[in-house]
Amino acid sequence: MNGAGRDNKIQPLSNVGVGRHYIDEASRVDRGPYSQRHAPTSDSDDLDSDGIVDWSEKPRTSIEANPTISFTSGQQQAASSTATQTANHGSIAHQIIAQSQAEDKKKEEALRKYHSAWQKYYDEYYRNYYIAALEEQKSKFKEQQASVVDSRETDGNLSQDDVQTQLKERITETAKSDEPKESPWRRWRRKPWFMPAISAIVVVIAFLFLQYNSVVASWVMGFITPGASSTQTIIVGTNGNSPVSDSPRIIIPKINVNAPVTYGLTSLDEDTVQKALQNGPVNYPVSGATATPGQKGNTVILGHSSADAFAPGDYKFIFVQLNRLGSGDLFYLDYARKRYTYRVTELKVIEPNNLAALNLGADKPYATLVTCDPPGTVAHRLLVIADQVSPNPTTATTEAASTSTAQPTNISGKPKTLIEKLFSH
Repeated sequence: MNGAGRDNKIQPLSNVGVGRHYIDEASRVDRGPYSQRHAPTSDSDDLDSDGIVDWSEKPRTSIEANPTISFTSGQQQAASSTATQTANHGSIAHQIIAQSQAEDKKKEEALRKYHSAWQKYYDEYYRNYYIAALEEQKSKFKEQQASVVDSRETDGNLSQDDVQTQLKERITETAKSDEPKESPWRRWRRKPWFMPAISAIVVVIAFLFLQYNSVVASWVMGFITPGASSTQTIIVGTNGNSPVSDSPRIIIPKINVNAPVTYGLTSLDEDTVQKALQNGPVNYPVSGATATPGQKGNTVILGHSSADAFAPGDYKFIFVQLNRLGSGDLFYLDYARKRYTYRVTELKVIEPNNLAALNLGADKPYATLVTCDPPGTVAHRLLVIADQVSPNPTTATTEAASTSTAQPTNISGKPKTLIEKLFSH
């Protein structure tokens, strides 16, 4: 090939098979844009209008398929010339590709420089913008300072430092006034000691309630029981032959008490007595005081003034107002279908272990009401001592021999609290 232009025509080879095979092998290697349009041929009818062979529609002849073909020196020169032309075309194609890649790199570099220039522009713009805004604020602040200084200096009272101090204080007060008001409760909740303190308070309150709720209950019951709010008294017949109920009862008109009484305890241990007290006052036959109504000696009736709120029973506050009784007040014991009347002669407070105070002798019939004092505690015992006035005390029988078992060391009081039950074992 004498040039790279399309006007130069390739002359056909005399041997079609050899030329086409050689050019086809070169085309496979190069595969450039000229591999098909500039292929030589020996048939002039295959040329297009430009004198170039349409190689894609021509069959190819392989040397391997026709091994009997031989080459002349002219044929070898023609084949060599054709291969050289094909290689030139491949070199041109590579040059075009390399040039295209170089142009793409130039474009990318130009685009990068373009974006970099814009980025620098925006950085410089906003930097100048914020600097200008800051300078403007500084200028306004200086103007305000100057105006305040001028107004103060005319009076001749404040210095420059005083003006700055007042201005700072004014700004601080304005900022604080704009803040939302916070309640003390919210401030305390943020303190590290708040939750532990609240937890401790809750535990203490819970402990006090579980341990001493009977004291609070006694105060409350002292105001809400009928005897505390009503001046009416229970009217009963004083005749010893008056009909009474079959079950034993105690009646105290002044404090509006009318409750059943349990007699016949065979044991005075704490659990037995506390279980019996759930059903009302009990006859408490200790040594030297084992009489029953109608017998000479002391009939002891024990009842609760207050008990734990969680304790069972309907008579936990039956004697809560027993301390309101005084000398001359009457109460009644119904026993064995007969009513016995007693008049109060004495009130005394004793220690819980002073059981001897219940032994009043056997010269006449007595009755003693016993409860805890102060109400809701077990510190002391209140004794309300009374003499029988009806039926005639001279008709009282002699006290029967005592059949009680082991004697207690303390007079029974209120039942154990929940805390005491948990730590008593």
